[in-house]
Amino acid sequence: MDLSNRPCLFHDLDFSTDENEMLDAVTSIEMIPHILESLVMNGHMTVHIVQLSSSEQNVRDLTIATSRAFGRALYYCTSVDPRRCGATASSKGTLSM
Repeated sequence: MDLSNRPCLFHDLDFSTDENEMLDAVTSIEMIPHILESLVMNGHMTVHIVQLSSSEQNVRDLTIATSRAFGRALYYCTSVDPRRCGATASSKGTLSM
């Protein structure tokens, strides 16, 4: 993840299902890639998501793992690194848009 003001999403996640599976009462599985794309484009982020396990996996578990990884990456991108003495971790020196 890069908060670069250059929105781009790459992922190789396999959300294919045989039926119209619902994640919860209101969210269908087929909307997950759209949700990720919307987050990335509106947040002006560059995000690469790689599915490490290619075995038969529950789509719900894949969605939860992706959400947690996305949140953790966003947390690390926005937190202050004490090794940099409070300076922004950016070659441009700012995270502003």
